[in-house]
Order: sequence, then C-alpha cells, then structure tokens
Amino acid sequence: MDISCLHFITGILDCAFDKPVVITTIDHLIYSLVHGYKQADFALGNIINSVIIFDEIHYYENHTLRYILDCLKILRDLRIPYIAMSGTLPNFIITELNKIQPHILIEDNDGSRLEPFAIKKSANSIFEAIEDIEEIYFRQKNQIVIVNTINRAKELYRLLKLIIPEDNLFLLHSQFTFRDRRQKEIEINKLKRKRPWILVSTQAIEISVDISCDIMHTELAPIDAIGQRGGRLNRGGRSHNNEHFMYIYQPKDHLPYSLEDKKIDIVERSDNVIEDSSITYATIKQWCDIVYSDIKLRPQNLEIVFKKCILFGYSPKEIRYSEDDGNLIEIRNIKNITIDVIPERYLEYIENDPTKIDIYKVKVPKWWYAQYNKDYFYLLDIFKGRKHIICTLPYSSELGFDIENSNIKNDSCILF
Repeated sequence: MDISCLHFITGILDCAFDKPVVITTIDHLIYSLVHGYKQADFALGNIINSVIIFDEIHYYENHTLRYILDCLKILRDLRIPYIAMSGTLPNFIITELNKIQPHILIEDNDGSRLEPFAIKKSANSIFEAIEDIEEIYFRQKNQIVIVNTINRAKELYRLLKLIIPEDNLFLLHSQFTFRDRRQKEIEINKLKRKRPWILVSTQAIEISVDISCDIMHTELAPIDAIGQRGGRLNRGGRSHNNEHFMYIYQPKDHLPYSLEDKKIDIVERSDNVIEDSSITYATIKQWCDIVYSDIKLRPQNLEIVFKKCILFGYSPKEIRYSEDDGNLIEIRNIKNITIDVIPERYLEYIENDPTKIDIYKVKVPKWWYAQYNKDYFYLLDIFKGRKHIICTLPYSSELGFDIENSNIKNDSCILF
C-alpha cells in the first residue's frame, strides 16, 4: 500500500479522517462524533462516507465497550457500514450487537479447531519462575513473559537482566515515547531471525507487534485477554506438538481488571474455568461464554450528546478537556484515563525541531499529574503558543519513566 494513502492516529487528536485508509483508536472515532476536538466536524463528514472496522472488541474493557455499543447505534442511524471483529467474542456481546440491528456472523470454523498451544497453570507468582525461564532460555527457546502492570514488567525485566544477555532481552509497555516504542518494535521484528530471546511485556504486546514465541509465561487475566495473549504463541501453528506451552501464574492482585460492580471479579471467574489442557480458540470462546454468562451492560450518554452536537452543541473542552471529573464523554474508566507528557530529557530535540513534538510524547496516568503536579510536571509553551506538559521524572528508552526512584507509586491501572 502506498504510505501516502495511510494515516496513523495514536491519540493525537488533529486528524479529519481525510486519507483513504485511517488507523485510529476508538477514542478518536467517538470524539469525532461529538465535537471532541477542533476538527471533529470535518472528521464526521469523512466518516459518513466510510466503512468502520472495530478490531478486537473485549468485555474486560467494559466501560469502553458500552461507548462502542452506543457508537454503533449512531453509525446505524447514519447508515454507515461497520465490521466488528474479535477472536474471543462471547455470546452476550453478539446478543448486544443484534439488539442494535441484525448482524451477519462470520466464523472461522477451521481456525477455531486448531490447537496451537497447551495451558499449564501454576499456583505461584511469575517472579518465582525466573529460574524456569532461564533454563528454557538455555534450551534455545524464544519466550514472551507478560505481566499485568508496567511496574511489575519493569521489575521482572530488571531481575532477568541479571542472568540474560542484554542483546537477547527486551522490554515493551505503553509508557514510551512514540519514537522509542517504534524503535523497539523494529528491534522486536528482527527477532524472527534469531534465537533465543526473551520479551517482557504488558498487554502492549497485542498492539502492532507481529511476533511469535515458543513458550509464553503470563499472569492470570480475564479469559479473553488470555486468548489475545495466546495469539503471540506458536502463531499460525496448527498443533502444539507438546512443545508450545502457556504457563499461567497468580498475580499479586487483579489490577487493572476491576469492574464497577465489585461483586463480579472477572479474573477470579477466569481462574475458575481455565484448565490444564490443549487449547483451541473454540475452547477459549466456550470459557468466555461461561465467565460472562450473566453480564449486563448499562447504556452510556453518547447518543444524547451526539444529538446535542449535531449543530453547534458543546465545545471540545466541555466534552473531554476538563481536569475535573464529570466530563460529558469519558470513554475510559476514570482510573485508566491518560494524558500526554514530554520527558524533560527530550526538550533539546524538540526545541531544535518543534514539528516533531508528537513523537516525543508519552501517555501517563492522569492522576500522576493531578497528584504530583508541582513535584514532577510543569507547563511549557514550545510550539505555536500551545502549552505542553513536561515531566521531570528520569526517563530512558530502555525502561521508560524511572518511577521506582521517585515517590510515585506505580502499581497503577494502566492496561498496556
């Protein structure tokens, strides 16, 4: 594909969907419907003549899922065609989709019967498996190790760095600049031609990283997340041949997978259905149906705000920019909302070429800025009179922000 026909949006709300192909986030799409940024009206005009593809719809992101369903109702009313895809789609989501309008269900029956890996559960922490990971490494096996929070990913990476050669050990999570993450993805892509290696990651491994391992170690997570992680294990394989295993370990806690209904623990429910066995994606879907059998979704306010914003309506600040709780549209659960900051160490690069400011931004939890504003953040007018948030926490392209040497507790609810 000609790159001139392609537009990537990673959270920078400045695009009007004016390319033939646009890769974006659900946040950007929804904010385009409701005056969420300055060019939203132009974007909506282009969306009306588009086909929208929703790739990987999951329940464990239930707050966002409710906005997606409201979004689909608006697309239905505007007669904008869309495709909703997922490798682990529980029946209750299919039911919710069909409440909006009848959908054609297309299933990969052949692919769902393949057995690319087997699951082995452990009652131990993933940190107690370091010797096993080392032993598997010296058997020349490629491994992906997935933990549920950035803090634990960095902790595990540091421990493995003591025993694994630096050239064969990699760390990936969401708190890197676009520039640094892109470089990491280039390095990870080269791993297809070498062995052995170990990649420590959070859920970020599922996004734009085309890699496959022989062995996977993962903390327990919602069953649909487990299915997604398995997509990086013996990728494309038809059988595990008793060589490809996913080892599942007990996490320190169930963050970041908590629901508004405190009575429902999706991680615990997933633990109850997951068994040691050869795995097909038909099995994963059956387990999803059990875990989510009694889930009910409450509608959000997107349709109401959309109708209000058809002509004039609310400003972008009223929609999404307030620093206080109570914004009209909050697509992410409040504890998972992030903001863009610039590591102070990259200021020199930006001052030399302000047009490249976006590649030096990092998404961090909004509560960091709210709670530690004076200690680690300040505002700076860098380009075209627009103020940007500068973060003074130590930052490196290897680890991201060095939270461990600050007073910020980083066992946060960042998914990726």
